[in-house]
Amino acid sequence: MPEEPTPKPDRLTYWIDLAKWLIVSVGLVIMTTIIDTGFKDRAAGIVEMNAHDKYVTDLIVLNEKVGPRRLLAQYFAHVTASTKLQPGWARYYHVVDSEYRAIATRDTLIAIKEQGVLSKAAWSKADSVDLERWQEERRVIKDELNAPLRVIEQPVVRPSDAASAAVWERKGYEQLAQRDAQGAIEAFEKAEQSFSDYHSAREIARYLKQNEDLALKEDTAVWNAAIAHINRNFSWRVPKGTKDLLRTPVKR
Repeated sequence: MPEEPTPKPDRLTYWIDLAKWLIVSVGLVIMTTIIDTGFKDRAAGIVEMNAHDKYVTDLIVLNEKVGPRRLLAQYFAHVTASTKLQPGWARYYHVVDSEYRAIATRDTLIAIKEQGVLSKAAWSKADSVDLERWQEERRVIKDELNAPLRVIEQPVVRPSDAASAAVWERKGYEQLAQRDAQGAIEAFEKAEQSFSDYHSAREIARYLKQNEDLALKEDTAVWNAAIAHINRNFSWRVPKGTKDLLRTPVKR
């Protein structure tokens, strides 16, 4: 008997299968790219928030009077690049502006009282006491409203200080890789002492101190979670070679 001819594949089925393959392949690439970009944006956002919060907190502490705080709020409300932070600064500006206006109004009312006494042909003893008290109050108000803006003084970088801080920072990362919390704390504190505000040495030391129980933990998952937190939040500006020490934490 003659052999039956092999049936030819249906061209429509072929093109449908090809289309499915393309859709799945391209879809996976797109989804992977979107997810990866989302994680990178989130990580960058966290770094930006940490740096911004540290910088701004120092400025607010330095400028406790309402006048310079109002200037800072006005500035950040208009120039902050982050669309998430800008509305907060705008709200904060309205708060300090209301405080500023209330104090300025108080100054105006005192000035009116002063003018009333000064316009008298003769002053009583009580008038003199009131004038002295009002003038002192207006001096305090003037200082509150017109105090100069204080900025963070950047320390002078001496090569020896920066080099020493870099050595201690790397030592801190080495101790973290060895899961030695106390050794890491000491190393990061020495990095901070060598050069103030060196990368995130102070923040890492503070985080480790707040989690001193890490020194007693034998659970690798706990340590890896802590190291992931440090890499995610405190490793900006740290040299890649140093950060790589934590890529594969040493297991006990």
